[in-house]
Amino acid sequence: MCYESCHSRESGNPEISKTLDPRFREDDKNVRENMNFDQQRFNDFLLTHNVVGFFEKPMTLKSGRQSCWYVNWRNVSNDVVLLDQLTDFVIAFAHSKRLQFDGFYGVPEGATKLGILTNYKWAMAQSDCVPGKYVLSMGRAKPKEHGALQDKYFIGVPKGKVIVLEDVTTTGGSLLETLESLAQVEVEVVAAIGLTNRMQKRDDGKSVEEALVKKGITYFAMSRATDFLPEAMKRFHPSQEIVKSLQQEFAEIGVKPCNFNIEMAAGSVCRAASSDAGNEASIPGRLKRRQKSGV
Repeated sequence: MCYESCHSRESGNPEISKTLDPRFREDDKNVRENMNFDQQRFNDFLLTHNVVGFFEKPMTLKSGRQSCWYVNWRNVSNDVVLLDQLTDFVIAFAHSKRLQFDGFYGVPEGATKLGILTNYKWAMAQSDCVPGKYVLSMGRAKPKEHGALQDKYFIGVPKGKVIVLEDVTTTGGSLLETLESLAQVEVEVVAAIGLTNRMQKRDDGKSVEEALVKKGITYFAMSRATDFLPEAMKRFHPSQEIVKSLQQEFAEIGVKPCNFNIEMAAGSVCRAASSDAGNEASIPGRLKRRQKSGV
């Protein structure tokens, strides 16, 4: 495993040691050994690795909606060590829900790598992992136009009881499409797990969880926006205008309204701006550069 290979070389290679966050090396070990999911540790993981952030001006999300805040797991999924740690969180979370399953499958393309690596690591740890027992499945982002139905959506059809993984759920559109493609080849889905639920209603007024329950699928979220956004505001100091925009957003389409502490956030901005006086890396500057980078 990545954790073991990196740590076996860590003491002899200072360059490798630099790439590993010391706070999460011990966390990663705890997750692996105890298989206990720690909600606070996971929320800290996503905030520390820039999964959550704010825009000065509303940006169009994948769902088509506009918002001043984003959740993007790309930085984690593109990093070998962080993705390795993330899969351990996922496996621990699945076990914490007492789910009985035979493998994981990631929604293409956002959770493709997560699904493949999580499924591989979990299967290899099983005592009955022998040739022909477990399938390493991958979904096609664009359906194949010819060939058997099994090859239309998949490169290796999932087998047995499957947990479907998604990175971020807003309206649940991609997740629902994936569930439909799995149903066409009669795959049994025991649950859907999202890394982050933005906790917003769909256009039909239902939450993602309600929409999936209607399809007979149980949905679990490893993190919820209403839980980690207050801490994100303390760390990243969004402007008062952004905080007001978020409150309005949750009042209109949130699963439940959220009353963020505007005065506290604004005060944090003032203190941060004061400490950064004369420094190009001011809070608004960082937000603007993040927006230009397309994150």
